[in-house]
Amino acid sequence: MKETKIHFVCTGNTFRSRLAKAYFDYLKINGVKTSSSGIRANKNFDGTICWYTQKLIDENNLIEFVEPTWTQTSPKILSRADYIIFMQTHHLKDCQRDYGYKLTNYEIWEINDMSENKCKDSERIQESRELFEKIKSKVGQLAKKLSK
Repeated sequence: MKETKIHFVCTGNTFRSRLAKAYFDYLKINGVKTSSSGIRANKNFDGTICWYTQKLIDENNLIEFVEPTWTQTSPKILSRADYIIFMQTHHLKDCQRDYGYKLTNYEIWEINDMSENKCKDSERIQESRELFEKIKSKVGQLAKKLSK
C-alpha cells in the first residue's frame, strides 16, 4: 500500500502547521506520513517555536510528535507531497508566486494566525487554545476522509 504524504503550510512553522502535523501524527493514521513548513520560516529570529505552541504541546501530550525546529517551505518540499494543507489563502498564493506551485492537490483551511493585538499572556493562551480546537477539528475531518 502506498504511503500518502500530507504537508501542512503556514507562515512561520512555529504554531499552526506544526500543531496540525503533531496532532495528525498523534492520531496514528496508518499509511500517512506528515510534514510541515512555513513560507517565511527563515525569518524566525525569535526561536524555533512559539511559547504558546509549546504550552499546547505539553498540555496535549504531543511532544513526541513535534519536529525540533521549523522548516522553510520550498518547491522541493511541495513537490514531494501528495496533498497540501494551506492554513490560509495567502499561503497558497505565496507558493504559487514564489515557488511556481500549480497543482490542485490542496485544501485551504482558513485558520488565522494569532492576533497581534493580544498583549496579556492569558489572552494569547486563550486564543491559541481556540485556534488549536479549529486545527484539531480540521485534522479530524482530514483523517476521517483518508481512513475511507
